[in-house]
Amino acid sequence: MAFRSTLQPILRLRKLIEENKELALRLAQLRFSSCTRDCTAAEDARTQVHAAISNIQHPTPAIELHFLASRQVAIAEKIRRLRRQVEDARVHAAAERNEYNLARRQRKQVEILYEIQQARWREKLARAEQRAVDEMFLMNWQRTRQDLQGAGTETPSSESHASDGS
Repeated sequence: MAFRSTLQPILRLRKLIEENKELALRLAQLRFSSCTRDCTAAEDARTQVHAAISNIQHPTPAIELHFLASRQVAIAEKIRRLRRQVEDARVHAAAERNEYNLARRQRKQVEILYEIQQARWREKLARAEQRAVDEMFLMNWQRTRQDLQGAGTETPSSESHASDGS
């Protein structure tokens, strides 16, 4: 008889939920890494623009000054936007980590209950097997006793009773 538990489908579901939460966590961590990398690249670009502005040779055409100033403003806005995205991604990754940890704890709880149920089943099976072995022993003992009584020999227990009475 194979072990069947009502917890098996629940355990499979909990494992699937945990795997999905782990994938969501990895995706959130990748998004956070990507946003951080983009923010670092934008800050490097801002450094390059500052270097270009500080290295301006006189006389410089107005169009070039205007281009550098507009690029500086655009990069500053991009950095602000990316920093917000980095913070949002960090918060999202933290929330996904919490959800994953919760799913993992819930799966472990069901797993523990499943293992307890399986251990009880094994104990019950072992008791049933022991009962069957005990019954076979008693049946063999009774048959041996009847065979000995039928052959005219006394059993060891009846001999000891006879010697007590003499």
